[in-house]
Amino acid sequence: TILENPKDYGFQVDPEHYYTNIPVKKVKVDYEIDDLVAFAKAKNISYKVLKIHNPWLRETKLNNKSQKVYYISIPEAGYYQ
Repeated sequence: TILENPKDYGFQVDPEHYYTNIPVKKVKVDYEIDDLVAFAKAKNISYKVLKIHNPWLRETKLNNKSQKVYYISIPEAGYYQ
């Protein structure tokens, strides 16, 4: 609520202090990933960046025997070097 209406709670944030959103693409995954480090490298990002954008990935692999559909966020090229 405070973030949605900061002025109502006595906060005044100038637009130049806003965080910018990093554009991401959503990769559909309906299979198991045995090694998320290798998955990240194949997407040209580090494992750390993969975890920053997908904190729901708790392990170093994605168990998906039931073939549930997941969407993994991958930042667009040029935001992490």
